[in-house]
Parts: sequence; C-alpha cells; structure tokens
Amino acid sequence: MSVVTIFEYLAGRRGAILEVASDRRALLVGAVLVLSAALARNYDRASLVHEPWRLLGPFVASLAIGVPLFLVLYGFSRLKGMEAPGILRAYRSFLGLYWMTAPLAWLYGIPYERFFPTAGAVEANLWTLALVSLWRVALMIRAVSVVFGMKVRIALPLVMLVADVAALTALAVVPMPVVSLMGGISPEQAGIAFAGLLVNVLGWLSLPIWILYVLVLAIGSTDRPEWRVPRTAEGPGRGRGALAVSVVVLLAWAALLPANQPEQIRAARVRQAYRDDGPAAALTMMSAREPGDFPPGWRPPPQRFPGEPTTGEMLDVLEAVADTRQADWVVDLYVRMFLDRLEYDPYMWPQDLMGGHVERLAGILSRLPRGPELARALEPAFSSIASLDVDENFEGRPGSQEALETLRRLARQGGVEDEPGPPLVGPEARPIGGN
Repeated sequence: MSVVTIFEYLAGRRGAILEVASDRRALLVGAVLVLSAALARNYDRASLVHEPWRLLGPFVASLAIGVPLFLVLYGFSRLKGMEAPGILRAYRSFLGLYWMTAPLAWLYGIPYERFFPTAGAVEANLWTLALVSLWRVALMIRAVSVVFGMKVRIALPLVMLVADVAALTALAVVPMPVVSLMGGISPEQAGIAFAGLLVNVLGWLSLPIWILYVLVLAIGSTDRPEWRVPRTAEGPGRGRGALAVSVVVLLAWAALLPANQPEQIRAARVRQAYRDDGPAAALTMMSAREPGDFPPGWRPPPQRFPGEPTTGEMLDVLEAVADTRQADWVVDLYVRMFLDRLEYDPYMWPQDLMGGHVERLAGILSRLPRGPELARALEPAFSSIASLDVDENFEGRPGSQEALETLRRLARQGGVEDEPGPPLVGPEARPIGGN
C-alpha cells in the first residue's frame, strides 16, 4: 500500500479498495490517521490537557458504528451463501477500510471560528459535517460493494440501515437544543437544533424503508455475495511510505497544538474556576488577560448546552461584575451577552427577569456602570407587565414595586442609547450557548 493508494481509496478506486483490504499494515496506518483526525477535530476546540479522552473519540466511534455495520454485512453475506474467510480475518480487512476514511475528518480542522462570526462558523461546521458524513457513507457503500462482491443496490440499503440507526441513536443520547418558534436559544444553538431536527425527521421517515428493503433482499434476492479480498500480501517495505506519510501528517497536526492549546487551556481554567470558586474568581482570571488570550468566539461561563444559563446564573455573574473591579473588555463581554439574550429571547426571558428577579435585577443594574443601557433594553417588557398581570404578583411585595420604578428611572437616564461595546473575543464574535 502506497501513499497514492490512500488517496485513490478515498476516491473509491476499485484496485485501491482491494489493496487496502488485503494489506495487514492498513490497520497501523489507519490507526495513525484516526489519531490525526482526532487532533484535527480538537486542536483548537478543547483543552486536551483537561479532556484527553477526546483523542479516543474516533476510535470509540469506529467500534460503536463499525462493529454493527460489519456484523450486518457479514451476516447478510453468509446468509446468502458467501464462502468467506473467518470472521476475524474479514473484520480486520473491514476495520482497515473503515479507519482509512479518517483523512476525510481533516476537514474538521479548518478553523472557521477565526474567519467568521460565531453563527457563520457554526453553519460552516455543520456543512462540513454534512459533506464528510455523505462522503464517508458513499465511500463505505463503494467499498462494501467491491469487497463483498455486492451490487450497489444491495450494499446501499445495508449501509444506510446501520447509518440511519447510528444517527438516530446519537441524537437520542447526545443532548440537543430544541427548535422554538418563540426564541429562547441563541441563533447558533438554533442552527444546531434545526440540523438535528432535520436529521431526526429524515432518519425516522427513511428507517422503515431501509428495514423493508433489507428484508426483501434477505428473502428474495438471488444474488450471491463473494469475498474478493486477495490473500496475497505486498512485498517487504512497499507499505512503509504510507506509514511514514501518516506519521508526518500526525506530527503536522500536533505542531498546531503549541499555538492553539494555550487559548483552550485558559478557557478551561476559567470554567473550572467558575465551577469551583464562583463567578468573581472566574472574572478575575479573565481580567488578568487580554481578549486575544482566549479562543475566537469563546463564550465564558455561565454556559449550558443545550439551552441557556438560568436567570439566576446570569444575575450571579452580573452581580460579580457590579461588585468587583474587572477589565473593561470583561464588563463589555457580559453586557453584550445580556443584550444579545434579550434580542434572541424577547418573550420569555424578560418576563422571568421582571417576575421573580426584579428586586435583584434593579439592585445590580443600579451598581453597574452600564446599568442604564441594560434597563433601556428592558423597556419593552415594562409595558407588557400589565397585560400579563405580572403587576398583580407584586401585591404585598413593596420591594418589587420599588425595584420596578428603579428600573424605569434607570431607563430614562440619558437620552441617547450607549454605544455598543466592543465585540466578543474574536472578530465579530457572538456568544454561543454551548461549549
């Protein structure tokens, strides 16, 4: 197996598929490529010091998806009379083919966050995920057709059945934001929610089709699969070039770690400080740095995925901003987070703020230098309080009435809306609700 073979395999060439499947060194080369794909996914997205398990993610995925896919293919082929090698030998060939698709995941290493606003980066990442997923599925259909001697019309439903079940299982296990017509989640989470909903709907609609298709083939098809992987191995040394190049690619991705991991490590330490010692400690740690010391488009704590932080969490951090001296960029960051949330959640969140948290909110905004700006942003909620009978909830709570008047006074301060603060960390970045 040569270096050229790897790229010919990714293009679906028949000879390259059989060469990869018959070469015992394909497993070693594939493992190195899978590790390089793990680095491509995470070198600028997570602190590998705090989350080293992310490097094992692709290997776990290859077992979670690859093993069921192989068992379905092997079982179907034996059912239809294929004279195959032992199951272990067949799986070795299949695993080599599966791992050799890893270079497709190098596309995940494109740092969209450095080129686009956060919403645009999320969209670009979703399109990249779609491209890689479709390419990988098409390549596996082609490889299965060649290795098992199946026609494409037989290989396609077998692969798609497993891929469909895997996608639906992942959506059921991994928390996902929910699409809401009334807002409530950031535009970035809304994009992820829509993509998840689309995959979920298409997956459930197509699942009965694939199941029925496979049953019909198992019962009625007269085509007999044939194991076509040759037993002959390559001559000594012929596959060393592929292994050497794979190691070079792995080292190239690893070379990006010193430039990108410090940002991720600082972000992880801020999150840990927030969890262990509270908002004030996290803010102090942030204020000791400059915005460029953190990842582009990074959202500091509090953060949740799916969904947004609770109102109490948001007020906790605003209170820490009001009570402690912080860098201007940190203050502007949290003010922008507050204003952005009012923008994309204009129905539910203001009512939550004005209902059970109005006294605390008024106290915080009274001490916050940019409190009048935030109070003015809440003005639309003032007029809706009467229509929603929130005022009735204030009866017997004179502090709430006084707090409401305080907010109204703050909103009237100054005649011109404050200039918007500087952008979040990174160019034109907006806060995203997930990690």
